[in-house]
Amino acid sequence: MNGPSLRRWSLDRDEAPARAVNVVTVGSSTMEGHTGVTPTHQPVAVAGFPGMLAAHLPWQNGIYYPSASWAHGWATGGPATTTPTDLGQRAMRLGSEAWIERVMPRCEAVSVLFMTGEGGGRFRVVIDGHSHTVSQPDPSAPPRTATGRWVSPRLQLGDHRVRIQALSGHAVVVAGAFRHDQWAGAGVRVYSGGLSGSATDRWISGADVERHLTRVRTLDPGLLIVAMGSNDWRYGHSADTFAANLRTIISQHRAVTDASVLLLAPHCRLDMPGPGWLAYCEAMADVAAETGCDHLDLQHEFPASVAEDDSRRPLIAPDRVHLTPRGHARLGRLVADHLRAA
Repeated sequence: MNGPSLRRWSLDRDEAPARAVNVVTVGSSTMEGHTGVTPTHQPVAVAGFPGMLAAHLPWQNGIYYPSASWAHGWATGGPATTTPTDLGQRAMRLGSEAWIERVMPRCEAVSVLFMTGEGGGRFRVVIDGHSHTVSQPDPSAPPRTATGRWVSPRLQLGDHRVRIQALSGHAVVVAGAFRHDQWAGAGVRVYSGGLSGSATDRWISGADVERHLTRVRTLDPGLLIVAMGSNDWRYGHSADTFAANLRTIISQHRAVTDASVLLLAPHCRLDMPGPGWLAYCEAMADVAAETGCDHLDLQHEFPASVAEDDSRRPLIAPDRVHLTPRGHARLGRLVADHLRAA
């Protein structure tokens, strides 16, 4: 149901040729891109739903690589550890001289999202051997404030090796890096915020949720895509509890952004046979109607059983839970088609 519920997105999308338009996904493994990795050039690109959605949207500008995603594609060295944080709820904490590194395919710029504030350390970003030192911009801010962002100088279009490294005696928390296809500060940018295995109760409270909301406020997205429910079903949370949590998640995000909100029911878990999933889809539709969110239920576009999937070109992975790269590509296209028509 397109209309007023997607008004902010529609207006922002039309301005994408002239300015940056951000999209943030919130949810579990599908929003993270789990099992959706495909090779791009020589490095491994985090595609999945967020990347495939971006690829099908007009004026898209790059891909976001969470530093601690299961398929992040980063090499690490030194005391680099996973820690709770904002987008995706995880990041890499780089101790003194620790680093993460990967090749960013075919880009003209790279930006890094990091934690700033009291106690945050300095770090360098080395691009093809050229070093850039990044200082914390607001040392008076509270510890681990999710507002840090550094943008590289313009690069020659092509593949670039990027290393993010804490300086000696410093530590820094890096949420991720964005590969910009074009240096200009314009285009649609999709930031993935999915935490694999999470249910709605994981997104209700906690310091990492607060940091996530701070990051969302800083990004000021034109669109927020929320896809949850299958893990609530898995963990035995009732559909009523799921709906109540979903309302809270929506209200918390609306307190920090006026973005359009799309509630997405992507596909059914085939590892949990039976009609139970339908109650969560119906609850999501009811919440969308109550809260004025857009709603898209795509379960009918995916197999409802293992027997219905095409064994030669499967959309569902062998674990019967996640999408294959082909499934992520289909989901990205379907959602993009919906958003293009808004």
